[in-house]
Amino acid sequence: MDTDPTQHGTHGTHTSTRCSGCGWPEDEAYRVVSRHTVSAGQIVYTRCPCGRLRVRLFRVPGAVHG
Repeated sequence: MDTDPTQHGTHGTHTSTRCSGCGWPEDEAYRVVSRHTVSAGQIVYTRCPCGRLRVRLFRVPGAVHG
């Protein structure tokens, strides 16, 4: 999932995995908590409207993987 986690799409229009607590689509960030550049790309911590924390790795083409 190499998408920009800061972009808020229209809630409920994607057929993706959803948060079990509130039903928010997992491919849409509600609030970005922090981001950290790592050798494989960028780790992004986000929260759902219900408060659950998600950790995602957004890979960068050409970055070290492994």
